[in-house]
Amino acid sequence: MLKFQQIIKEDKIEFDKLPAFDKKVLNLIHQKVITPYEEHYGDAIDPIDSAEELLSDIDLVKDIYDFLNDVMELGNDAAQSFIDLLVSNYRADGNYKDLDNAVYTPKEQKPYEKIYTEWAGITPYLVDDVDQTGYDVPIVYDAFQQQHFMIGQKDQLERLVQDYYEDMWYGEEDIINALGEEGFIERLYVGNADARMIATEEANHMVEDMSDRDLLERLGELNSPLRNEYDSLENEINDIEEWGVNKGKNSVKVLEQRKDSIIYQGRDLLRQYHYDYTYERLTEDLTDFLWDFGYITKNKGREFVFGDHLRDSRVSRGRGVVDLDKLPGWLEFDRETFIQDEVKEAMDNETFDMLSDGGGEAAEVTHEGDTYYIIDTDY
Repeated sequence: MLKFQQIIKEDKIEFDKLPAFDKKVLNLIHQKVITPYEEHYGDAIDPIDSAEELLSDIDLVKDIYDFLNDVMELGNDAAQSFIDLLVSNYRADGNYKDLDNAVYTPKEQKPYEKIYTEWAGITPYLVDDVDQTGYDVPIVYDAFQQQHFMIGQKDQLERLVQDYYEDMWYGEEDIINALGEEGFIERLYVGNADARMIATEEANHMVEDMSDRDLLERLGELNSPLRNEYDSLENEINDIEEWGVNKGKNSVKVLEQRKDSIIYQGRDLLRQYHYDYTYERLTEDLTDFLWDFGYITKNKGREFVFGDHLRDSRVSRGRGVVDLDKLPGWLEFDRETFIQDEVKEAMDNETFDMLSDGGGEAAEVTHEGDTYYIIDTDY
């Protein structure tokens, strides 16, 4: 018997004398597989007169491989070596008893083809290489299954996963159903232009509706020196009006003008303060902002959900379905972050089923210490 683990590493080997066991296996292939195959199909197939005709019949090659591997229990490597030996020295009459000077020429395989044949448990003669142009990972064609498969390592597949989620169309209702309302809310954001506009409107509204007294109290809460200056001016005016004491030798009219100026400065100061505060909430703590303004609330499970005024009459989980048309126009869903989260989850869990065009699972295989994933694909 040939030392298969040795010869499969050689390009071509010639034997002065082929071992008797190997001749017997070649004869058995004809007796148990090829001849019954020809008799079964009769005129429906051409006679298997050459190695080329043998290799062109996918079903027959598979039958030979299964006979060697499963029936004779030779194992994958030995079964493939015998097919190589058969192809290299094919005789149509099936008589190998006098075969001397045998030639052994193994089928050349690229690394990823070998990974696939070992995983699929089939002969390399059923696996074809394909044009790899435009593809990030190697692709092979399994002639027996009539299916293409991509073969890649984790880092190679990440780009494909990214492309999958970027190209996939998501309706926001679908995203809410997938993430839940809280997950959707957490990925909302306000663009810079809208944040500036809203912050300006809120600041103007707050300041314009504020009385002078409320303004001064707010300045005091902020420890603004304007509040101390205003109080000082009021005291000076009181001294003049009640006691006739004019410490600064300014008239009451001038002092009142200075008080008005402080109120004006105070309004500008509070306007800027409230603008900065609102802008920061919109861009850094949007959930808190939405809560304060009643856009969101919490359900019994203490999860953030949209308020009832943002729902329609349809019911889901005991509440009306969110009506996206009722959401403020300045609220945007962070699709990029959503995609990155999906990609990260897929990579962390090593889940690549979404790349399968047939909806199957990605097979994980180890070859020479490295992990590869095999996934069916439409080529």
